[in-house]
Amino acid sequence: MKVTKTMPQVYETNALILCSGKNSAHIYQINHGSIRLIDSITPTMLDLYTDIPPEDVPPPELKGHAKTIDHSSKIERQDRLIKLIDRQLSKYTDPNIKDVFIFCPQTIHNQLLNGLTVSNKTSLTVVRLGNFVNFHPLKLLKEIEATLTDRIPA
Repeated sequence: MKVTKTMPQVYETNALILCSGKNSAHIYQINHGSIRLIDSITPTMLDLYTDIPPEDVPPPELKGHAKTIDHSSKIERQDRLIKLIDRQLSKYTDPNIKDVFIFCPQTIHNQLLNGLTVSNKTSLTVVRLGNFVNFHPLKLLKEIEATLTDRIPA
């Protein structure tokens, strides 16, 4: 998809956009006036649970209240997602990439920033908080453009 020249700061840049939610993420590349989806990260059940018991072992007997929630599995899923994001993001980060723009929810913001490797952090320039996973790429570019124009002194 082409980026219009009405957004000159975004049009001239060579960057990555990481749009993360609690369960999935998208990586976009901005390059030479175009934006394209280069990776979509949605962990499968095998990615989330690597210690699946063998088929011949019966499942554990469930006891207790029906609304009992195990929060440890939720944290494990988020940790696994952050590891997958870091692995995929490091694949696409090269010396030509000037910036990495990150959109993520407030709830995983600190975990995500701590989970990225140093090479990914060096090119991180803007962090926007919120759930932007299902947003159209042009809306993401408008958010980036607004943030960049706010940073430039008049």
